[in-house]
Amino acid sequence: MGSADNTIVAFENQLRTGIFQEISPQLSDTWFMLDIQPEKQIHPKSGFITTLLDENVYDYEMEMGWFYRYKIFYVYGRNGFWMIQADPFHIKLLRSKNIPARDAGALDETIAKYNTNGNQFTVVNDESGLTREERKAYNRLKEKAQPRIAKLKEQGLYP
Repeated sequence: MGSADNTIVAFENQLRTGIFQEISPQLSDTWFMLDIQPEKQIHPKSGFITTLLDENVYDYEMEMGWFYRYKIFYVYGRNGFWMIQADPFHIKLLRSKNIPARDAGALDETIAKYNTNGNQFTVVNDESGLTREERKAYNRLKEKAQPRIAKLKEQGLYP
Protein backbone atom coordinates (compact mmCIF):
# COMPACT_ATOMS: atom_id res chain seq x y z
CA MET A 1 0.00 0.00 0.00
CA GLY A 2 2.70 2.49 0.94
CA SER A 3 4.72 1.86 -2.20
CA ALA A 4 1.96 2.75 -4.68
CA ASP A 5 2.79 5.61 -7.09
CA ASN A 6 -0.01 7.75 -5.71
CA THR A 7 1.06 7.44 -2.03
CA ILE A 8 1.66 10.78 -0.37
CA VAL A 9 2.30 9.47 3.15
CA ALA A 10 1.81 6.19 5.02
CA PHE A 11 1.51 5.92 8.80
CA GLU A 12 1.89 3.23 11.47
CA ASN A 13 3.04 -0.34 11.49
CA GLN A 14 2.67 -2.07 8.13
CA LEU A 15 1.71 1.33 6.66
CA ARG A 16 -1.76 0.99 8.10
CA THR A 17 -3.14 4.47 7.32
CA GLY A 18 -2.20 6.46 4.24
CA ILE A 19 -3.01 9.51 2.19
CA PHE A 20 -3.14 9.02 -1.56
CA GLN A 21 -3.68 11.22 -4.58
CA GLU A 22 -6.72 10.40 -6.65
CA ILE A 23 -5.91 8.51 -9.82
CA SER A 24 -8.44 9.31 -12.49
CA PRO A 25 -8.44 10.15 -16.19
CA GLN A 26 -8.00 13.85 -15.38
CA LEU A 27 -5.72 13.26 -12.31
CA SER A 28 -7.22 15.80 -9.94
CA ASP A 29 -5.49 17.29 -6.89
CA THR A 30 -7.79 15.44 -4.51
CA TRP A 31 -6.11 13.50 -1.71
CA PHE A 32 -7.98 10.78 0.16
CA MET A 33 -7.20 8.87 3.35
CA LEU A 34 -7.54 5.10 3.64
CA ASP A 35 -7.02 2.79 6.58
CA ILE A 36 -6.32 -0.92 6.56
CA GLN A 37 -7.96 -2.73 9.45
CA PRO A 38 -5.75 -5.79 10.17
CA GLU A 39 -8.70 -7.74 11.55
CA LYS A 40 -10.47 -7.48 8.17
CA GLN A 41 -7.76 -8.73 5.81
CA ILE A 42 -9.67 -11.21 3.67
CA HIS A 43 -9.73 -9.68 0.18
CA PRO A 44 -8.90 -12.54 -2.24
CA LYS A 45 -6.90 -10.46 -4.77
CA SER A 46 -4.93 -7.90 -2.79
CA GLY A 47 -4.94 -9.54 0.64
CA PHE A 48 -6.22 -6.41 2.33
CA ILE A 49 -9.39 -4.38 2.58
CA THR A 50 -9.22 -0.62 2.88
CA THR A 51 -11.63 1.70 4.65
CA LEU A 52 -12.14 5.20 3.25
CA LEU A 53 -11.88 7.71 6.09
CA ASP A 54 -11.77 11.01 4.20
CA GLU A 55 -12.17 11.68 0.50
CA ASN A 56 -10.67 15.18 0.48
CA VAL A 57 -7.64 15.71 2.72
CA TYR A 58 -6.42 19.30 2.96
CA ASP A 59 -3.24 18.83 5.02
CA TYR A 60 -1.53 16.51 7.48
CA GLU A 61 1.45 16.12 9.79
CA MET A 62 2.99 13.31 11.79
CA GLU A 63 4.43 13.37 15.27
CA MET A 64 7.22 10.92 15.91
CA GLY A 65 8.23 9.48 19.27
CA TRP A 66 11.50 8.02 20.48
CA PHE A 67 13.65 6.10 17.99
CA TYR A 68 11.58 7.28 15.01
CA ARG A 69 8.48 5.45 16.13
CA TYR A 70 5.17 6.75 14.91
CA LYS A 71 3.25 8.52 17.66
CA ILE A 72 0.30 10.43 16.18
CA PHE A 73 -0.98 11.34 12.74
CA TYR A 74 -2.93 14.60 12.39
CA VAL A 75 -5.07 15.02 9.28
CA TYR A 76 -7.29 17.96 8.37
CA GLY A 77 -9.87 17.04 5.75
CA ARG A 78 -13.41 17.46 4.54
CA ASN A 79 -14.85 15.12 7.19
CA GLY A 80 -13.02 16.89 10.00
CA PHE A 81 -9.79 16.86 11.98
CA TRP A 82 -8.37 13.36 12.51
CA MET A 83 -5.99 12.35 15.30
CA ILE A 84 -4.75 8.80 14.75
CA GLN A 85 -2.70 7.38 17.59
CA ALA A 86 -0.24 4.61 16.69
CA ASP A 87 0.10 2.62 19.92
CA PRO A 88 -2.43 1.61 21.02
CA PHE A 89 -4.19 2.29 17.74
CA HIS A 90 -7.02 4.77 18.22
CA ILE A 91 -8.76 7.30 15.99
CA LYS A 92 -10.21 10.52 17.35
CA LEU A 93 -12.24 12.74 15.02
CA LEU A 94 -13.32 16.34 15.47
CA ARG A 95 -16.18 16.01 13.07
CA SER A 96 -16.86 18.73 10.51
CA LYS A 97 -20.30 20.30 10.70
CA ASN A 98 -20.32 20.83 6.91
CA ILE A 99 -20.53 17.19 5.78
CA PRO A 100 -23.46 16.55 3.42
CA ALA A 101 -26.12 14.30 5.04
CA ARG A 102 -25.48 11.45 2.57
CA ASP A 103 -21.76 11.41 3.42
CA ALA A 104 -22.42 11.84 7.15
CA GLY A 105 -24.37 8.59 7.12
CA ALA A 106 -21.48 6.76 5.43
CA LEU A 107 -19.07 8.19 8.01
CA ASP A 108 -21.36 6.99 10.84
CA GLU A 109 -21.27 3.47 9.36
CA THR A 110 -17.47 3.56 9.20
CA ILE A 111 -17.22 4.67 12.83
CA ALA A 112 -19.55 1.86 13.91
CA LYS A 113 -17.36 -0.72 12.12
CA TYR A 114 -14.30 0.39 14.09
CA ASN A 115 -16.02 0.07 17.41
CA THR A 116 -17.08 -3.55 16.77
CA ASN A 117 -13.44 -4.58 17.39
CA GLY A 118 -12.97 -2.72 20.65
CA ASN A 119 -13.10 0.98 21.28
CA GLN A 120 -10.93 2.20 18.40
CA PHE A 121 -12.83 5.39 17.58
CA THR A 122 -13.87 8.54 19.46
CA VAL A 123 -15.87 11.40 17.96
CA VAL A 124 -15.76 14.88 19.46
CA ASN A 125 -18.25 17.50 18.36
CA ASP A 126 -16.37 20.69 19.17
CA GLU A 127 -12.89 21.96 20.01
CA SER A 128 -13.53 21.68 23.76
CA GLY A 129 -13.15 17.89 23.33
CA LEU A 130 -9.53 18.32 22.19
CA THR A 131 -6.47 18.41 24.41
CA ARG A 132 -4.27 21.50 24.34
CA GLU A 133 -1.77 19.76 22.02
CA GLU A 134 -4.53 18.58 19.69
CA ARG A 135 -6.01 22.08 19.56
CA LYS A 136 -2.61 23.53 18.63
CA ALA A 137 -2.18 20.94 15.86
CA TYR A 138 -5.71 21.61 14.62
CA ASN A 139 -5.15 25.37 14.40
CA ARG A 140 -1.74 24.88 12.79
CA LEU A 141 -3.14 22.56 10.10
CA LYS A 142 -6.16 24.80 9.42
CA GLU A 143 -3.76 27.68 8.75
CA LYS A 144 -1.27 25.57 6.78
CA ALA A 145 -4.07 24.14 4.58
CA GLN A 146 -5.40 27.49 3.34
CA PRO A 147 -3.31 27.66 0.12
CA ARG A 148 -4.33 24.09 -0.78
CA ILE A 149 -7.98 24.84 0.01
CA ALA A 150 -7.83 27.93 -2.24
CA LYS A 151 -6.42 25.78 -5.06
CA LEU A 152 -9.13 23.14 -4.55
CA LYS A 153 -11.81 25.87 -4.61
CA GLU A 154 -10.51 27.09 -7.98
CA GLN A 155 -10.84 23.54 -9.33
CA GLY A 156 -14.32 23.08 -7.84
CA LEU A 157 -13.03 20.34 -5.51
CA TYR A 158 -13.80 22.03 -2.18
CA PRO A 159 -15.48 21.07 0.13
